Amino acid sequence: MTLANKITTSRLFVAPIFFLIFSPNSTTALIISLLVIIYSEISDAIDGYFARKRNETTDFGKLYDPFTDSVVRFTYFVTFWREHLMLPWMVLLIFYRDVTVSFVRVLARGENVVVSARKSGKRKAMFQAIGTILVILLCLLYNYGTLSFKTIQIISYIIMFIVTAVTVWSAFDYVFGNLNILKKIPK
Repeated sequence: MTLANKITTSRLFVAPIFFLIFSPNSTTALIISLLVIIYSEISDAIDGYFARKRNETTDFGKLYDPFTDSVVRFTYFVTFWREHLMLPWMVLLIFYRDVTVSFVRVLARGENVVVSARKSGKRKAMFQAIGTILVILLCLLYNYGTLSFKTIQIISYIIMFIVTAVTVWSAFDYVFGNLNILKKIPK
């Protein structure tokens, strides 16, 4: 287990904290939730940095890091759904994207090819992180009486719609960008 993979693993342990404590009605819970997201995003950047810097990039890490990212972010989105800050179809489309990309990775691995992340996937991750942070900041405004919950909900739905659209677009880019691998798979 390399240092980068240990850092990646730490993200798996903080994701449930978000689910357990997030509440749009509690400033303390929102601040802790925000800290969890910031930690997750920083550790995601740091694990990749250490893997490259220490020349510890592994096939396992190339699969483990996106798997962990999916688990962590899916935890955020399910939590938002639970709190009526995201619509169910958005969560499902994001889930379908991640399952599709994972399936392509497994197929590629069967051909002894490890598929690395694409630029569209990195953009997707950035939009998901920013969208998640914005929703929490909106909830903080709600807690300070600046906006009504209905207003927060509508703005949150718009933000998450954009996040979902970018996520779905990245799925198409990922599949079509790896058609050469998919065509090699025996029928």
